[in-house]
Amino acid sequence: MILATLSNWRAWGTCDLSRIALFRLLAAAMLIFSANAWGTLTSATQSFAPATIVAGATSTLTLTIVNGTTANTAVAFTDNYPTGLTNAATPALANTCGGTAVGAASGSLLSLSAGTIARNRTCTVSVSVTACAGSYVNPAFNVSATTNTVIAATKTLTVTNTVNAAKSTVVASPVSVAANGTTSSTITVTLLDGCSNPVAGKTVTLAKGAGNSTITTVSGTTSASGVATFTVKDTTAEATTYTARDTTDGVTVTPTALVTFIDTVSAANSTVVASLASIAANNATTSTITVTLKDFAGIGVAGKTVTLTPSGGTSTVTTVSGT
Repeated sequence: MILATLSNWRAWGTCDLSRIALFRLLAAAMLIFSANAWGTLTSATQSFAPATIVAGATSTLTLTIVNGTTANTAVAFTDNYPTGLTNAATPALANTCGGTAVGAASGSLLSLSAGTIARNRTCTVSVSVTACAGSYVNPAFNVSATTNTVIAATKTLTVTNTVNAAKSTVVASPVSVAANGTTSSTITVTLLDGCSNPVAGKTVTLAKGAGNSTITTVSGTTSASGVATFTVKDTTAEATTYTARDTTDGVTVTPTALVTFIDTVSAANSTVVASLASIAANNATTSTITVTLKDFAGIGVAGKTVTLTPSGGTSTVTTVSGT
């Protein structure tokens, strides 16, 4: 309509003052129309990169603002996160929009005030965020400027409940047991995610570093508490280290458990032997009694104090070597 009017004005030929005034009025209207159509904020978009993380990891939340043909000032917004989503301990706040950006460590919002954007330019405000397992829909919010207000639409961050090798635990109880092939220690494996929450339904195996101990799986799939249990026993005196692995996800748990199997005498394997089964009762002739202590693997046990007691009679026992 405005262009047609101008064309008609040119067709009038000779200009009088009233026609000049009309032209100036129409030209001003065109400038206002142009500023309103193309000089405003064009869009504001929020994004997560990556859009899916494991619990306790970080994603970069970025707000991208696109401006039109007129420079804008007083650019501002406040993005209040959903419950459970926070800025990382090291937020890595970045701002190319000028003004003052706020994204405090472990805080629950990202904001900008008094920002400026040159015409036909794009600027961003970003921060590192983190959360525990769940789905987090960051709500829509307004981005305002001197010319107009635009809306940044919602965006979703997905956080998975994945085993964290360093935070998971492997604990032995007790840490030392008799190496008698019967007494056992219980190894408890607890799988945790990056927020120290239990991870259920994972298949776990337990491996020994070396030695002769045997491992029995009591519960090889983690419970709702993230727990799998095993027992270990041995007939050999030794110290053995045990390592747990989440075979479902291929994650080896960083902490390990050490169990010490103590050298223990087996009554059945030990022996008591007399060099002479019968001797003269003259209080001079002697028979040598040799006691050999052995463990449950039939291996000699050193360092034990031994006593010899007669079952009756008046014989005299002399200790030659009691250890």
